[in-house]
Amino acid sequence: MDEGSTARIGLSVYPLHRTKTLHLVRHAEGVHNEAIRRKDPKQYFDAQLTPLGWKQDYANSNGSVRR
Repeated sequence: MDEGSTARIGLSVYPLHRTKTLHLVRHAEGVHNEAIRRKDPKQYFDAQLTPLGWKQDYANSNGSVRR
């Protein structure tokens, strides 16, 4: 920036102690997700993970998912 600029870098409307960090996490695929795609009418409660879901869980837990 040139010297005549009035923009200030690093200043925010709210002080850091008044802000919150929101982490959005996507869950791994479950059998209920698969059933919805197939239009299967079965109801699932606390559905198990599919093989793809287990891979997604493993990728997340070992740090290979980009953050």
